[in-house]
Amino acid sequence: PACEYMDCPKGKAWFDETTGLGGHRNGSSCSNRGLCSQSSGTCSCDGTYGVFEGAACHKMSCALDEDGVACGNTRGTCLTMKKLAKRTKLNGQAYPAAYDNEWDAAKIQGCHCAQPPSVTSDHGNEEDTYSGPHAFTWKPLTGYDCTRAECPKGDDILTPGQTEIQQINCTTNDGSFKLVFRNKATDAIPWDAPAQRVKQEIEKITTIGKVNVLYTNTSFNASACNKRSDTQRGWSNNTIQVEFLTELGDVPLMRAFAYTQYTGLGESINTTEYRKGTKENVECNARGICDRTQGRCTCLSGFNTSDHQGNIGQYGDCGFWNPSTQPYLVSSEGE
Repeated sequence: PACEYMDCPKGKAWFDETTGLGGHRNGSSCSNRGLCSQSSGTCSCDGTYGVFEGAACHKMSCALDEDGVACGNTRGTCLTMKKLAKRTKLNGQAYPAAYDNEWDAAKIQGCHCAQPPSVTSDHGNEEDTYSGPHAFTWKPLTGYDCTRAECPKGDDILTPGQTEIQQINCTTNDGSFKLVFRNKATDAIPWDAPAQRVKQEIEKITTIGKVNVLYTNTSFNASACNKRSDTQRGWSNNTIQVEFLTELGDVPLMRAFAYTQYTGLGESINTTEYRKGTKENVECNARGICDRTQGRCTCLSGFNTSDHQGNIGQYGDCGFWNPSTQPYLVSSEGE
């Protein structure tokens, strides 16, 4: 032979004889989904549907938008199943899954759609933006090609339901603690902080809107944490109760951990669910129609955008009910 022919890149075959239970032959020219040019050593992938790509035709292409751009360009990112698995969320909380060794883990790809950017709130921290006709912000994107927008979600005000309440129990007489909800942590909260301080710190994290914070010990100077048995500082018999006003349904349990100076014997901190949330968290509150081209709700007659607590607000959902025959106008609409 004159060595005039060049090999093409090889990969796991998409379609081939099995090498055993769950086995896929590795080292097939152009992964059996392309033609090898032996003069250049490059693969021409099967172009019938534009499904395969890569030097060895070893990856499945992501969906293209109307302009022929994968995942709508800035609307999403094309990732392998291995990478998508690590970005799995459960109930709004990161829940990475392992999909590393399966034969198609690095071959099949999908779109990971963009989520709304955050904005700086009045108190200086980052908060997720709202979406809807009165907010004019980006919407959470969805669909196989990230060209569809989700609509604001909320509770159906005409069906029964209750907010979730979680409890924090801590015992110490020094230091501070932090709370974590949906992978976002509060700043340090002093052990003897009043209820208003705890509320402020919780509402500053981006994954929570509004909460009520109550102490079971109603003394005017009650501390967040119970005092240890070897000291007279602080108050005993207190439990922190956090009611979620804008995060609906059965939300994930907050995680609490000691941040500074939890060093004494008998010091502890934990969280428990006191009352499970049963309010719905559905698009347009099941009282409107979602326009997925814009991510906006068109509410049924008598319903309007709410504050997630049944009042008129700026969430862009359909959670405010005005049973009057006269239409309800927000201030900007009435001007």
